[in-house]
Amino acid sequence: MNLFQIPDDQIPNINAIITGFVNNHIRFHTIQLFRRSGSTAFVPEGTGVLVDYYGIFCLFTSKHILENSFESNQLYFKLGPEEYILCTGSSEESETKLEKNNQNLAYIILDLSIAESLTDLGYKFLPNDKILPYHDALETPQYAVVGFPKPSSDHNQENTQTNGSYIISPMAPNNYYDNHLYTKEENFIISYTQPQEIITGIKTKSKKLYNMSGSGLWYISITKNHETIENDYHLIGIITELYIHKRQQFLIASKINLLTDQLKAAIS
Repeated sequence: MNLFQIPDDQIPNINAIITGFVNNHIRFHTIQLFRRSGSTAFVPEGTGVLVDYYGIFCLFTSKHILENSFESNQLYFKLGPEEYILCTGSSEESETKLEKNNQNLAYIILDLSIAESLTDLGYKFLPNDKILPYHDALETPQYAVVGFPKPSSDHNQENTQTNGSYIISPMAPNNYYDNHLYTKEENFIISYTQPQEIITGIKTKSKKLYNMSGSGLWYISITKNHETIENDYHLIGIITELYIHKRQQFLIASKINLLTDQLKAAIS
């Protein structure tokens, strides 16, 4: 079975394939996170990816989403129009920050009752064989960022989307890693475009920039098995930052192995 980059004349086809994976698979691994605001209101805080890592039910997300969590400011999942459930479990954000690379990922090992409640709602925990560590980026549009964006200029604005949004975009060229403060060994740099809503495909028309922190970065692979072309999806990173350089915007993702290596050591 051989892996290959998609030819330029097949880009519309791969866009349809990516959209199919987002609508039918990836969105069920993706969940929005909230914090309580006042006595009854909840505001969006970011995104997480639900993962079944060798039988351990986890939430993968950006570290800064967990940094401000304390007893009176905890994270919640939304179960229904007016129903929220506390995100309880063992948070390990401090152990995922390596001194030498200052990466910004975190995970929560969820309580089993929480994982069961989410499964009952239709969410699906990503099996560990759908995680692709140490991926070498291709300069082709075989990547999707999937999550729940919020305007970077107004962190308290309610997000009315029910299914989340996604961005299909190529990786930035290699020279961008030389010019910016992110090494290619530990990060992916993705060109930013306006998100489009899952299922409806409606693209955001606003000129506001949207933060996708905690969203999954997914690689849609194309392989040739004898004469058959096969496609699949894998998680390769978590978005940690919206980076603005002059008039250009990028999403920064930390590579998923920076998190899974820590998690594997913790549960071994």
